[in-house]
Amino acid sequence: MFSSFDDIEGYVRYLENENKNVYLKIFDLPIRDRAKAIIDLNEMDITATSLFPDLDGICKALKEKHF
Repeated sequence: MFSSFDDIEGYVRYLENENKNVYLKIFDLPIRDRAKAIIDLNEMDITATSLFPDLDGICKALKEKHF
């Protein structure tokens, strides 16, 4: 992904502080919920390929689907 910002996370943190809003949250899921989370994300068309549309993303998506 290309961006005009050197540090996207830093910029998001800056915006959060300026606007008193939270834009990104971190969630730690138990490993037992992994399969369900992947299914839910796939139903929303959020896949390794959609997030990382390069060769690595395609390989990761194929691995998830077939292996």
